[in-house]
Amino acid sequence: MEFCKGELRGLVRHLCMAGYDQHVAEDAAQDAMIELLRVWDGETIRDPRAWVRRVAGRKAADAVRSERRLREVQGLAVAQAETLVPDTVEAESREEAEVVLRLLRTLPQVQQQVMAWEFDGYKAADIAEHMGMKANTVRSNLRHAHEHLKRMLSAENEEVGA
Repeated sequence: MEFCKGELRGLVRHLCMAGYDQHVAEDAAQDAMIELLRVWDGETIRDPRAWVRRVAGRKAADAVRSERRLREVQGLAVAQAETLVPDTVEAESREEAEVVLRLLRTLPQVQQQVMAWEFDGYKAADIAEHMGMKANTVRSNLRHAHEHLKRMLSAENEEVGA
């Protein structure tokens, strides 16, 4: 435990110097220290400083890869969502639907998700159950999303009217 306390800052610094941002470095360093505590019996790891740097480096790289994959998937979802407006919809309605999709993308991911459930007809309690959240949290996210969308629509309407 003393090793972890004494080495954590240096490990975070090491990861930042290796090119990872502070947030990724801190998470990876903490995960590596937890892993060390799980496996270290005092003898099997000859050089714990090097071991945590190796493990933290792998964890940081995994986190960056996961983040990149998430952005790619979100980009694909956006591209697919843009094609969700049927060709048979009148041009004016199509433009409105595209505006709504664009505005939804400005929301934090959890708010986008609860809005998608709500749009599909689910109530807050059902959304909470399916997403593994508290109903109050879902209601709060819906309220914030609605408020944000109202502000964005109002700003958009002002720009069009100007």
